[in-house]
Amino acid sequence: RAYQARRKATTLAVFVEDVLITVIFERDGGRCGICSKPVAAAERSIDHILPLSRGGAHSYANTRLTHLRCNVKRGNRDAAQLRIVG
Repeated sequence: RAYQARRKATTLAVFVEDVLITVIFERDGGRCGICSKPVAAAERSIDHILPLSRGGAHSYANTRLTHLRCNVKRGNRDAAQLRIVG
């Protein structure tokens, strides 16, 4: 998944940085950025706060740790749209 995100960011000509999920896991304290619950190693995923499809960068500043399920549910919506759809 990390390879796919990096490749997509490169294709869209946005800023690309090597992002390691282990670093994000430690930075975010092992908690999901969407639901705030603890994230197990098997469930973890990198979420782009501003989605790549909307011009967001693939960088530490634009990523957060999430459950894979929370990330898939969010899709490419922003935080306000996620609360409405909920």
